[in-house]
Amino acid sequence: MEPPKKRQRAQRFHLECPWGENVQKVIVDGMQKVRQNLMSAWNRPVNNSDIMQHLLMLYNRTQAYDSENEDNRFNFTTYQEANQEEVDQKIILTAESSLQKCMDIAANHARHCSGLLNINKVTHRGHAGMVTLRCSDPHTKHSYIWSSSPYLPNHELLVNCRMLHAYSTSGLLRIRYMRFCDAANIGTIRAIRDGKRNLPLIEFHNSAIQVEYDESTEKSLLEVGLYEHMSEGINIITDARHGWRRNAKDTSVVAIGEKTHKVIHHEHVTKQDDHVTQRHEALGMNRIFQKMAVQDVTINMVIHDRNMAVNKIVQQHSVGNQNDLWHGIKSVKKTLTQISSGPKYKHGTTWHRELDDKVDPVGTHYHWAVRNCNGDATKLRNSLANIVTHYKDSYKNCHDSARCRRDPNYEPSRKIITNPKAEKLLHDAIIHSLIYKSSEDLYMAKKHFLLRVTTIP
Repeated sequence: MEPPKKRQRAQRFHLECPWGENVQKVIVDGMQKVRQNLMSAWNRPVNNSDIMQHLLMLYNRTQAYDSENEDNRFNFTTYQEANQEEVDQKIILTAESSLQKCMDIAANHARHCSGLLNINKVTHRGHAGMVTLRCSDPHTKHSYIWSSSPYLPNHELLVNCRMLHAYSTSGLLRIRYMRFCDAANIGTIRAIRDGKRNLPLIEFHNSAIQVEYDESTEKSLLEVGLYEHMSEGINIITDARHGWRRNAKDTSVVAIGEKTHKVIHHEHVTKQDDHVTQRHEALGMNRIFQKMAVQDVTINMVIHDRNMAVNKIVQQHSVGNQNDLWHGIKSVKKTLTQISSGPKYKHGTTWHRELDDKVDPVGTHYHWAVRNCNGDATKLRNSLANIVTHYKDSYKNCHDSARCRRDPNYEPSRKIITNPKAEKLLHDAIIHSLIYKSSEDLYMAKKHFLLRVTTIP
């Protein structure tokens, strides 16, 4: 049996360094930390020669890289121009927190590596982007995937959900949304992952909208009940809006509380329900009455913009009916404009000069008369009929608080009507006005302008 070979010791050399106790401790402790890191990375024993070679290699590599990229590393200009080749680059939407996350990634990388992070690949995920960042140092394999949007608890991207909500509430048709996104190159949301299924984007969002709608209308109905005398019922304002001006396929009929101005119910009527668009509002009103009955809610009064079909439905349900005052006065002022101006050859026939300064004052008197009739339709009609008498310089029937009755030195600021034709034109315009003929539907001076509906196709 041969004796074991004697282990040959590797050749060695010594480095001399000026030192003190503090310097020696710093050098020895530092080399010991490097030794432990290299042993973990290389999975083998490490001697002092390995440590020195590795440190020198890193230093030389860093110095060579810094000299090549010195001009780029200290460029702090924030202004950037896009050249002709860059105008078609991808555009992604990002959130503020994600932008901060990207800055943190770059800062943390800079602490451990001298290389710069460059964009390697950008992939649209809806309107957000998944960006692959790679280190420019060829000797490292540093790579990161940054998302331009944070994730929600359901694992969906916040940016996509916000854009989906904006699309759903904007009224845009899907084809227009797709064209807009494709032209801008900002990505599109074509489907949403729901469990193991891919749902069309609007179907995925509809369920969330329905939940919010149910909670909101239920809460609004309770608030309306706090303002109203529930024994008499609640007052609601209703209106309808069509998807477009002519032959619309969609109509939204909405009811809000008179005092809270919050939506308590909404009906979406389409041509599948009734092929005649003009009947959509009446159909929606019938559904609102049915829904309120199911919820055991009594309606005391309905305020709307004088749709005659709705008037009939409200009367059939034995509910108080009031029409919007603004629409009635608008029609009065339109008629007064027609009888106060016109072609010269029709003067004295269809219009008269004595009425050319009466349009706005008569409209103002209509507003005053409705708000001061104390809910008495007969008193309202008498007040309107007195307009002609007032402008004939006779004030015996005017209200006691009017200046023409209180001031003995009162002088009219408008033209006095002396021509019988002018008197007849004004008299006919008043007695044929909507507010005069249907004073029972307007004497409470209810406002309807607070409700404006936008239909979502």
